[in-house]
Amino acid sequence: RTQRTQRNTQTMSDPKAEAELHKLRKLPENAECINCGAKERSGHNAICIQFKTFICGTCKQGHAAFSHRCKSATMSNWTMDEVNSLKEAYGGGNAVARRTWLGNIGKLQAHRITIPKVGSHMDVYKEFIRSVYNEKLAYCKDGDAPDVSDGEEPAPVIKSSEVRRASVETKPAEKPAAKPVGLSMGGVAARGKKPQEVPDKGPDLIAFDAFADPAPAGNADGFDVGQGQKMANINAAMSNMGMGGMGGGMMGG
Repeated sequence: RTQRTQRNTQTMSDPKAEAELHKLRKLPENAECINCGAKERSGHNAICIQFKTFICGTCKQGHAAFSHRCKSATMSNWTMDEVNSLKEAYGGGNAVARRTWLGNIGKLQAHRITIPKVGSHMDVYKEFIRSVYNEKLAYCKDGDAPDVSDGEEPAPVIKSSEVRRASVETKPAEKPAAKPVGLSMGGVAARGKKPQEVPDKGPDLIAFDAFADPAPAGNADGFDVGQGQKMANINAAMSNMGMGGMGGGMMGG
């Protein structure tokens, strides 16, 4: 008899736990079924242990179809730990479930999932429960994320100042202009012609000042007096460079 009494005592609910459970099921957020919105003034009798929610009898059948564990508030035995797990401070209750399991409820509409209402066909309940709890289509991990229907983040807004700054930074650098060379391929720059442009690789040739002055007038015999002095200057400069004189090539050739 003593052993039988001990077994019965172990299977009995904690009176304090039952009293606390009845307080929780009467809270406004728990008195409304988390799935279909059915309201019960005295609180719903069914609790889904797996998701810590207070549900109506019809939703209990829908959860049972997917082997989700449910208990009765009046017919099942409860411990204080089980009751505490249903409190919002411990992540339980319908208020938390609305922020998490139904935190992105707009996605259900994108997938054409019908939200059940009182009197809906049982298939509607099952499809909703499968989508929300098994497939987590409306789940929100943080519980406070914005409700979105397509799951895509908005494109970032680019300011006009950022566009202008990026265009300046990516503008290619201008190449330095080529410098003209004083001597042509023949050794004498043609008067009145545009100097030849070559890349700036250093002064390979020497520009002579003798060619910068205008040609002096000739004498009475038609001989250019200044021309002989200019050629002497050129020959002296080219001899210093090891190029030899130009007089023989130009005058005696």
